[in-house]
Amino acid sequence: VAHNYRALSVATTTPSVSFGLGQVTPKNSGLSAVYFNTNEGASVNTRTHYFEGEFAMTADTKGLGCSAVSTNKKSVMKGRGNYSWSFDRKSFTLKLGSSTDLCGMGKSKKYALVSQDYDKSFLRNALAGYIGKKLNHMSWTPDSKPVDLYVNGSYRGNYLLIERIAIDPLRVNINELNGDDPAEQ
Repeated sequence: VAHNYRALSVATTTPSVSFGLGQVTPKNSGLSAVYFNTNEGASVNTRTHYFEGEFAMTADTKGLGCSAVSTNKKSVMKGRGNYSWSFDRKSFTLKLGSSTDLCGMGKSKKYALVSQDYDKSFLRNALAGYIGKKLNHMSWTPDSKPVDLYVNGSYRGNYLLIERIAIDPLRVNINELNGDDPAEQ
């Protein structure tokens, strides 16, 4: 398998962020910036197969608890959603090469980047998650943080980085699938 890499060059007087072989001038929103560069520079434009590339993330300055994550070269990304795939801004599924704690959500390889194209206030999903965490009888509610997304050096907009549902003691703890059904004991 041969991989072709491309370099991005931006002529500007504002500080830029080095990532992979290129430089990107980030927005000054104070949010963490998520960078994903596909190996071939191809657009992530399908839900049927993953695009291999490198992932990196900068720290936020708003106190949201997102710290910088160094480059993870064995990451993959693909499109996400059924009806939402028809929106102008697409959502993505992200699998990191190794388990990483993003924004204090706990170590995992699987995350989602939701575009919130239908929600111009960027509040609905974050507010629903916040309320879900406050309810006493909810065993698990996915955590989320707002981020700015850059794919192949192109700014895609404000996204919500969300934990993916997974069977795990820190996420969805389903004992009977592991053969530890308390009813059998």
